[in-house]
Amino acid sequence: HYVANTFVPSRCAVVGVGIDQNTLSGFAQNLELASGSGKSNSTSYYGGDARKDTAGVVAHVAVAGQGGSLLNQKEALAFAVLKQAVGAGAATKRGNINGSFGKALQSAVTDASVSYSTINDSYEDAGLFGFLVSTDGQLIGKVNCYRIE
Repeated sequence: HYVANTFVPSRCAVVGVGIDQNTLSGFAQNLELASGSGKSNSTSYYGGDARKDTAGVVAHVAVAGQGGSLLNQKEALAFAVLKQAVGAGAATKRGNINGSFGKALQSAVTDASVSYSTINDSYEDAGLFGFLVSTDGQLIGKVNCYRIE
């Protein structure tokens, strides 16, 4: 059970403000927490899909996959370099998109505006790498088809 494996004494703290130390200590001792050190499984990325329809005409699409974890420094560094190689979109609010990926995205939507950002989040045991693209909802398919290929 999740609670029994997560809420164990070695992972809990009892904090009180405006309460006597002895009263707080007595409360903490009466908590029925499972003994042991709890579960220590690493995080796994399983993917997924989330959609939300709105009344606007702009579509936002994020595509991501498993990235590099901080435990594997070479892999984490490779994803950090890849993020810079792909590019991060415009540096200012109304700035031009630079780099070959940005220019290819802009050419896919011709005169419509497009913005994109690269995602690279590394954690101790897992990572996430991908991109976020925003443009007119009727053009988003063209942009993502090019980007994924």
